[in-house]
Amino acid sequence: MMNMKRPDHTKSTSEHVESLEDGPVAAQKQGQLTTFHPAVDPALEKRVIRKIDMMVIPFICITYLITYIDKAMLGYSAVFGLKEGLHLHGTEYSWLGSMFYFGYLAFEYPTTFVMQKIPVSKWLSVNLFLWGGYTVEEQPIRIGWWSTFLGVANSFGGLLAFGVGQIKGSMQSWQYQFIFIGAISCIWAIFMFFTLAEHPSTAPWLKEEEKEAAVRRLGARYQGANHREIKKYQILEALTDPKTWLFFLCGVSTQVVNGAASNFGSLIIEGFGYSNLVTTLFQIPYGTVILVSNVSAMYLQRWLPGQKRCLVAIIYVCPALAGAVGIHTISRQQKVSLLVCYWLTGTYTASFAMVMSLITANTGGSTKRTVVNALFFVSYCVGNIVGPFSFKSNEAPTYTSGIVAMLVAYCVEIFLLLAFAAYAVTLNRDKEQILHSQGMVLEDATFQNLGIPVDQTDKEDIFFRYSF
Repeated sequence: MMNMKRPDHTKSTSEHVESLEDGPVAAQKQGQLTTFHPAVDPALEKRVIRKIDMMVIPFICITYLITYIDKAMLGYSAVFGLKEGLHLHGTEYSWLGSMFYFGYLAFEYPTTFVMQKIPVSKWLSVNLFLWGGYTVEEQPIRIGWWSTFLGVANSFGGLLAFGVGQIKGSMQSWQYQFIFIGAISCIWAIFMFFTLAEHPSTAPWLKEEEKEAAVRRLGARYQGANHREIKKYQILEALTDPKTWLFFLCGVSTQVVNGAASNFGSLIIEGFGYSNLVTTLFQIPYGTVILVSNVSAMYLQRWLPGQKRCLVAIIYVCPALAGAVGIHTISRQQKVSLLVCYWLTGTYTASFAMVMSLITANTGGSTKRTVVNALFFVSYCVGNIVGPFSFKSNEAPTYTSGIVAMLVAYCVEIFLLLAFAAYAVTLNRDKEQILHSQGMVLEDATFQNLGIPVDQTDKEDIFFRYSF
């Protein structure tokens, strides 16, 4: 049942942290973990983080690799006769690229609310563990690791398409490509079903003291993860928060480019004058650019004072913008220059990883975060649905409208990131003024919040600070 009232923050800390059975592990299951938490031994914490990284990150990365190749296989197959084999004309190929995201969109909201309402260790358990295993400060670099596999997927997918594309059999080569990646997906899904834990407190590969430490270390930045009560006031706050819609528009702008690149990338390269087999091999350097961009971006934002994610995102949009300008303006006779410009557009993926980490770091409250995440992935679908339609078949091989759409999307994303940074500065200044008016400072947070359940929104918590 939805709770329309704001919570009564009166429970004592002792109710939540007495023991492992009656303490943080149980509190996590109930969504009641308080912002106060005893210090975790650094050596124990380091061991816990290492175990979680070893047991969770590979699952996320490989899952992302397989699912991306499964989707991108459409683009690879387009240069191996798929359009001719299916007799696609006009916008039919664009519709084929967009249809996947209509299904994605239809299941987005039911899935996110089911994940919050019931135990779902066997349904999207990767997402639940990622939410519950890492602190906010640790999440950006883990998201970065995950997003780097977009680059690995492009490189491996190109290699896979090249190899399978040479099969001579009773079916066309593009059909073998789909069969191959579909079989891999099914095998991996079965393996995940029986292997991955729901959250740290149920992980069989953590000892009891490690489970306790895994929960305790989340501490003040737990932000209500795994709290299963749906709160209507948090839904309303999410829908009326300007940050939500800035994230939404960022999602649309980045995914307009992704929808274009994943479905028309191979056709763009083929349009430079290369054969279908060579075209698939040229996706390998493109994937390498994505890999290097994502890895360097996550370490750059960690190295910069204050982890300036908006700045890092903008830095990595700029080469992509330059690449799109080059594709649009350079003569078609300059094949190598055009190819390099196409590879440059791969840097935009680093900005998408930064935006995802911004959402995680700047949204508090379990229900609110569910809504914001769901809306963001709606924007993900909208961008991927719209993107392919900017590439018109009658404009092949230059696809002028599509390249211009990419240019516009890059510029819009830069503007939105600047707008979010300015808004975050304003919100932080307002919260500082509230603290000063009450005679408090940010360092009072641990003691002031003692005994208060963490399932507060970022607006409710006067100690919450927005990062940009």
